[in-house]
Formats: sequence, C-alpha cells, structure tokens
Amino acid sequence: MKKFFLIFGISILFLFFWIGKSYNNLVKLNEEVKVQWAQVENSFQRRADLIPNLVNIVKGVSNFEKNTLIKIVEARSKATSLNIDANILKQEQIDNFQKIQNNLSNKLSRLLISIEKYPNLKSTQNFSDFQSQIEGTENRISIERNRFNKKVNFFNIYRCKFPNFLIANFFSKFNEKGYFKSNIFNEKPPIINFENYFIFPYIIL
Repeated sequence: MKKFFLIFGISILFLFFWIGKSYNNLVKLNEEVKVQWAQVENSFQRRADLIPNLVNIVKGVSNFEKNTLIKIVEARSKATSLNIDANILKQEQIDNFQKIQNNLSNKLSRLLISIEKYPNLKSTQNFSDFQSQIEGTENRISIERNRFNKKVNFFNIYRCKFPNFLIANFFSKFNEKGYFKSNIFNEKPPIINFENYFIFPYIIL
C-alpha cells in the first residue's frame, strides 16, 4: 500500500512538473510573439510618421493632385487608428491590420508616382531626405514582419504539439496566432523605381 502511494505521489509530482514546464514555455514563446508584434507596430508607425512630411513637401505645388493628397491622409488616419490586442493576434486581426496597411502602401505608391511628373520637386533636398528615410523604413517593415512570422511559427508549432495543446486550450492567450501573408487583399500596387533604384521591399513581398 505504501508503495502504491509512493508511486502515486511521484506521478502527481511529475504531472505538476510537466504542466509547469509546458506552461512556462508557452508563456515565454507568447511573450516573444508580443514583443515582436510591438516591433512590427513600431515600424509601421515610423512610416506613418513620415507621411505628413511628404504631404508638406508636395502640398505647396500649385497644380499638384489634391485628391491624391486627400486619399493618402485618409489612409494614414485609418492605419494609425487601428488597435490590435497583442494578447490575441488571431488571423482575422492580422489580416485586417495588413489590409489597412496595404491600402496605405497603395496610396503612398501612387503619390510617389505623381511626383515623377514634377522633376523640380523630386530634386529638392527635402524629398531626397524623405526618400532615404522611407527606404529604410520599408526595409525595416519587411524585416520585422518576417521576424514576427518566425516567432508565430515557433509558438504555433509548440502549442499544437501533444501534450502541450492540452494546457494551451485552457488559456485564451495561448490560442494560435495569425501570420502576415502575401499581398492578397488589394490590387498589386505599382513598384516605385527612383534613379538610385530605390524600391519598396514591403510592397513587392
């Protein structure tokens, strides 16, 4: 009888040890996803912060397409007003976030194409500075999105393995996370090529 209780006690201890280890690993991986999501949001916010500078550069041109400026301001407003709960990050949320950001990318691409018609504006120092900043920002967006997808992949694989999913299913914060996908929501935006071969890596993913 004592032997039975000993075995039973050891089994209970082993079970608690296994539950604790799996739970802690889920917490760790989940936090890594949340931290990387913050990096994604920061990179998109940096791009949004650059757009007012571009609008200020071009709005002084008397015959510049006003409607183009209005559309990009509206797209920026939608992109910056969207709030995503980092504790959930379901595929539907990621898809909606990406759709709105893609829309802003489209509007920004069209604005830059419009600037091609104004060589004097394009050659200014202000526009050159913007071009350099947006290039770095778009590269950062691409990098952070890819890093986020990798973190999500690690998390989803771990939480779906047996017996980890038995624990994960008890906590909503351990639900499967969504991925960034290819640009499937909008028409393919135009690719911008400047004289120094600057392009939008984010747009052509």
